[in-house]
Amino acid sequence: MKLTFCAYDKANYINGPNAWLQRILPILQEKGIQCKVIFILFKDTTPEECSTLMFLKSKGIGIEVIDREYFIEDTSRFVLERLQADPPDVFVPNLTLAGYYAGKWVREAGIPTVGILHSDDPFYRALQDEFVFGQGDFSVASIVCVSRLLEKQVANRAPQHTEIVRIPYGTPVPEARIQIPDAHTSLKLIYVGRIVDEQKRITDLTRALCRATKEVEGVEAYLFGSGLQEEDVKAIIADAGDTAKVYFMGRVSSAEIQNRMLSNHAFVLLSDYEGIPIALMEAMACGMIPVCSRIESGIPELIDDYETGILVDDRGDHFVKVIRELRNDPTLCDRISRNAQQKIIRELSFDYTSELWFAHLKALHANHGQKQRIRIPWDMKLPPSHSTLVGEDHRKPRGFRRIRYELSMLKQRVLRTFTGK
Repeated sequence: MKLTFCAYDKANYINGPNAWLQRILPILQEKGIQCKVIFILFKDTTPEECSTLMFLKSKGIGIEVIDREYFIEDTSRFVLERLQADPPDVFVPNLTLAGYYAGKWVREAGIPTVGILHSDDPFYRALQDEFVFGQGDFSVASIVCVSRLLEKQVANRAPQHTEIVRIPYGTPVPEARIQIPDAHTSLKLIYVGRIVDEQKRITDLTRALCRATKEVEGVEAYLFGSGLQEEDVKAIIADAGDTAKVYFMGRVSSAEIQNRMLSNHAFVLLSDYEGIPIALMEAMACGMIPVCSRIESGIPELIDDYETGILVDDRGDHFVKVIRELRNDPTLCDRISRNAQQKIIRELSFDYTSELWFAHLKALHANHGQKQRIRIPWDMKLPPSHSTLVGEDHRKPRGFRRIRYELSMLKQRVLRTFTGK
């Protein structure tokens, strides 16, 4: 069986879906599925700069590389060309819009397509609108939801053309567990993830950590990751002064992260929304104590308050109160640590979730008929752009404007051929 994913990559590109790819694809390949990824690279990116791409290549996963073009039709066409040259038995567009649009012609060729809802945010709700509940010929054959909330969202709308499946991410479980701090050891808090305000509220989180480490003696905090707000985070830490024991550590690789987690104690995540946070699951697998926002999406499926973690109502007084409780109560820390790790072992280990993926992919393959050659249309007619997706769904001009555009592009190609520029 041959499986092809689509994914984005670029230098210093850290996110949960790519971290998950680095773990799930080698396991599926070990189970006998021939895996390949079509990487859509951001502008001015070389493959050597892309950590997920290079890691999977080192593991023997097949790699194809295309550039992310300005017009969505061009990127979708490049995806179709790669799929036509080496057609899979199942195609997973994952979170790539161009991959979803290409899926129409993939399904026409008798190849099932699988969408994934990685999070509960406007982008993924728009993907549902377009490729689960939109025009039937653009719908994916199945949609994998990483959380019960996402599964419920889709099921409540009763899709006609798409099977709903829930498969949590899963995570490796190390043999070790964190050492619980005593009266002579600092309580070490960490955040791991994108250094951005959208969703993660990273500047507010940094301020919360600065306040907690100032007000609660014997507490330190470390931030791992990269993103748009790095300089803002560094400035907040600098302004807080030496009494705030908060340190920005920068990017850490997926392969290294659990080793870092095992030398810390509590994992802090104060987002506005989540899917099922991979970094949080990795932390719980190490026995770290989760301290997370009380939000509807993702978090409640992992945390029972004061059993497998602690839920906070704000990034202010209540957060500081909880950190003080943990600092002063090693028994509470030990109980939550043990429960958190056992939760992952029972329900969310990679041994369990990879079997769910394997079974779903095999069932899709078995229930589809004879494959045909993938057709690549000259004029790729797509449904109207969704209002939430217009930022990356740039369409080619049509009619006479399209003819002028194509002639202009042809002229540029001819000039490049003869001038080498």
